[in-house]
Amino acid sequence: MRITGIDIERFGAWENFSQSLYPSGLTVFYGPNEAGKTTLLRFIRGVLYGFPTEDSRHDRRSQRDAAPRPPRRFHKPAAQSGRLFITHRGRQYEICRTSRGDDAGLVTIAGAEPGDSATDLLREFVHGADERLFESVFAVGLPELQEFATLTEDEVARHLYGMTLGPQGQLLMELPRRIEQELDQLWPREGSRGTIPELTDRQRELTQQVQGLRPQRDRYRSLIRQRRDAEQKIQHLRKRQTELQAQLRGHQFLEKVYPAWQRARELRRELAAIPDLRNFPADGLNRLDRLEADRDAAVRTRDDLLRDIREIGVQMKNCVGKDDIRRFAGTIRALGEERDQWSDLRHRMLELERLAAEHDRELAAQVAAIGPRWTLARLEAMDDTPEAHARFVTAARDFQQVRLATLRRQRRYRRWSAACRDRELTLQAELRQLGVDYGSLQQPIASSRQRLAQLTELGKLQLQAAELAQQSRAVGEQLQRLRDRLGLPDWVWAMLALFVLAGIGLFCAGLSAGLSTSWLVGAIYVALALMAGGTTWALKLEFEREIQQQVAELRAARADIDSRRFQIEGRIRELVEQHGLRTAAADQSESLDATDGTLIAQAAERLAQLEVAQRDYQRIQAARKRLSLIRGRWQGYQRELAASRKAWCETLKALGFDEVVNVDAAFAQWQQVAAARELRRRGDDARRELRGLREDWERFRQKVADLGRRMRAQGLDEQQPFETLAHWERELHDWIVGRQEFRRLSKERKLRRTEADDFQRRIDQLQQQIAALLQQAQATDRADLERKLKLHQRRQQVELLLQQAQRDLEGITQSEPNLALVEDDLVRYRPQEHAETLRRFHRDIAEIDSQLQELFEQLGTIKQELKSLSADRSGCRLRFELAQTQERLHDAWEGWAALALSAEAVDLVGALFEQSHQPEMLSAALPFVERLTCGKYKRLWTQLGCRKLFVDDELARSQPAEQLSGGTREQLFLAIRLAMVKAFARQGIELPMVLDDVTVNFDNERSEAAVDTLLEFVADGQQVLVFTSHLHFAQMFQRRGIEPIWLPARNRRGEPLEGRLAG
Repeated sequence: MRITGIDIERFGAWENFSQSLYPSGLTVFYGPNEAGKTTLLRFIRGVLYGFPTEDSRHDRRSQRDAAPRPPRRFHKPAAQSGRLFITHRGRQYEICRTSRGDDAGLVTIAGAEPGDSATDLLREFVHGADERLFESVFAVGLPELQEFATLTEDEVARHLYGMTLGPQGQLLMELPRRIEQELDQLWPREGSRGTIPELTDRQRELTQQVQGLRPQRDRYRSLIRQRRDAEQKIQHLRKRQTELQAQLRGHQFLEKVYPAWQRARELRRELAAIPDLRNFPADGLNRLDRLEADRDAAVRTRDDLLRDIREIGVQMKNCVGKDDIRRFAGTIRALGEERDQWSDLRHRMLELERLAAEHDRELAAQVAAIGPRWTLARLEAMDDTPEAHARFVTAARDFQQVRLATLRRQRRYRRWSAACRDRELTLQAELRQLGVDYGSLQQPIASSRQRLAQLTELGKLQLQAAELAQQSRAVGEQLQRLRDRLGLPDWVWAMLALFVLAGIGLFCAGLSAGLSTSWLVGAIYVALALMAGGTTWALKLEFEREIQQQVAELRAARADIDSRRFQIEGRIRELVEQHGLRTAAADQSESLDATDGTLIAQAAERLAQLEVAQRDYQRIQAARKRLSLIRGRWQGYQRELAASRKAWCETLKALGFDEVVNVDAAFAQWQQVAAARELRRRGDDARRELRGLREDWERFRQKVADLGRRMRAQGLDEQQPFETLAHWERELHDWIVGRQEFRRLSKERKLRRTEADDFQRRIDQLQQQIAALLQQAQATDRADLERKLKLHQRRQQVELLLQQAQRDLEGITQSEPNLALVEDDLVRYRPQEHAETLRRFHRDIAEIDSQLQELFEQLGTIKQELKSLSADRSGCRLRFELAQTQERLHDAWEGWAALALSAEAVDLVGALFEQSHQPEMLSAALPFVERLTCGKYKRLWTQLGCRKLFVDDELARSQPAEQLSGGTREQLFLAIRLAMVKAFARQGIELPMVLDDVTVNFDNERSEAAVDTLLEFVADGQQVLVFTSHLHFAQMFQRRGIEPIWLPARNRRGEPLEGRLAG
């Protein structure tokens, strides 16, 4: 984005200011103090980001001055408006912002595409840069250049310090802090206990607890041996019991299998005696019955179909009728379709006759309503072409515009005159309340300004005096506290006395009892008490000496504070005596208290009211001049209205209308004439359409008569063609229905013939299937088939019984899958011998169960005691916790050692990284620093992780930016901003740079260097606007071919002292 021009309608001290900028990129504005240079900077910023509201202006004043200005009560904030002419991506735009004075303003952009949002387009112009970034980098004044804080704000510092630090730099900044935190957690230097000391103490405690659990462990081992012996005996008895149970289960299985095996053997013998008829059809008799029934049904259906065929032939003979009407079927259908159309057209003919008569009546009434002198002949002679209508509308619009403009001027003049009179009366009333004469405001304004300055100075002095008095009281209180701390506490002397008495007592008791240890201990106590007393006395003397030194320093400080306070109070008395700043109470010696801000606010409010009144007075005088000019132009407006009225009447006369001055009446007459002509046209159209329909009806009737003659129809009525056509259509329909019925009967007879042939073939197939079934059963007739069927069914029954017996036998064997079935054992099976063997097995198993019961009871007692010992998990828990504690302690020591080594390595790597990785923004700013400082400073760098700048001179001496001289520091900060602007331009953020008196503290040599640097800077395409109040700096640009724009000087009221505007 590049600014090509500035146009200010009203903003601050500027009004109706317009100035185009140089296309070269560098534009220099020169003007003395209060010429409006800073106002131009604020205007550019306001158009791009919004004019400052009253709240934002009050906040900025509060930051500059601790005492806020009083609010204006009788002055509404003045309107602010202006525009910037810019070029962006090869296109020209006009950004206009208008504000009522209490808001940021409404922005509009000329040159934008239809539908584009002004807010989105403005954000595109500034490439998303916010207002704070613009103020800190692109629009810079001397206060921003002198403050280092503007480069440490989050958005600016992110681009300045963190642009090339990268993830490695961020990690190196974070690692020392994290290592220090982890080391403090393992072994803190002071304060709370760390992980390693806590784990060491816990390990020692757990080791002692584990050593006290040895007797309980020996008893547990003895019980384990007893449990193992009992479990071995139980295992042997269970093995013997298992063997006996297996033999018992085998004999029981044999007893269970024998009945099923015997039944299966008998069924096999019976099955061998019955002959095997494998190919005999199981359902042969049923199949024979079904085939015979199907054959009889097919014979009956075939006979019924043959009878139906004969009946259909008789019906076909009766369907044949007359065939003469078939030749005229197409013509009859065409006339029938045309008749359907004429049924609606006859209603249309009647409707047209009614409409023609109705239009004639309405036309006569409309002509009579236009006027008494209007006839049908005059109506026909009227010109209603588009050209005539356009001429009529143009004349009406011209006359209406002139008349409305004259009326608006009259209303505007009356409104302005009343407003001027009301404003003047209001101003006179306000001035009477202020005690000022109307028209003489200069002297009261000067007096109010002087009074406000005096009160402000008095308030500052009184605040300083109050602060010094408060400091004096604080020093006195501190002195009192030091005096109270001169002696030692009583409990110290009491403790020393106790030691002395205890020692003497023990010494005397030891001597009386003849014990060497008691008197020796007492002597030690006495010596200890004497040593502590001496030490305490020495500390007391040293402590009192330090306290006395602090008291002397505080007294000297209080004397200095009182001296300064007396000087300020003397200055206050001089100011009160000199300007008479006393209260209006009875005691005239009491001065005003200006510290609460009330008097200053009242004085500022009176001054603001007088300044507002002066501006209102000037506006009233200007309004009276404008009203006088309007009265002089009034006769010309009247002549223009008369000429327009005459042209309007001549137009009406030329078009054939009555001459009327009222435009609405003329338009109403035009509409009436147009409506009458429209009625006449509609009546003619209806009559023409009616004639055409009557001719078409006659042609249709003639077609029907000609067809009747060709058909030799008898009794034809030519006047009723619709009834004749209906009769012919009925005859045609009867013939068509007869033909369709004949075709249907022919198809049906053919279908019945096909079905009869199919049933005959079905009968032959069924007869063949009956013969094949008898042949398969090896039977000669039906009786032989029934006898063989009974034998076949018995064989199947025996097979089923045998299968069931085998399934029972398999079920028994599957219930005991571990036992094998041997047929020889089944053949030798004897029931009595088998029962005796089973009883012997049951007795042996019962004896083993008794022995197992005793062993289980003994084992239960042992397990219960083991369980009670095992329930006490304290030993396992202690040993487990001890192992965990030792592992954690080992890990903690390893972690501590690793962290200590890591801290040393990080410090070394950080130092190397700091030397080789400086932010690229500082590298980009270094050439500008060298040119602006004439080569004195060769390096610009910052510490890792710190937002602090250092510079190295030609002797490689480093010093922080805060310790540089004011001018050199401003040159450094200017160089950094030039580098940031160039970096932003490479990222696509191309905004103009505005510099406001940034070279005030530059000497002549570095001012020349600054001019050359800016010329080289704009050579790359960057736009720079320079505002200066120093003539020699503007002349430096002039000598290099850059002609400055000379801004006029202004008086204190903001009015230009010269007669011409800049540019």
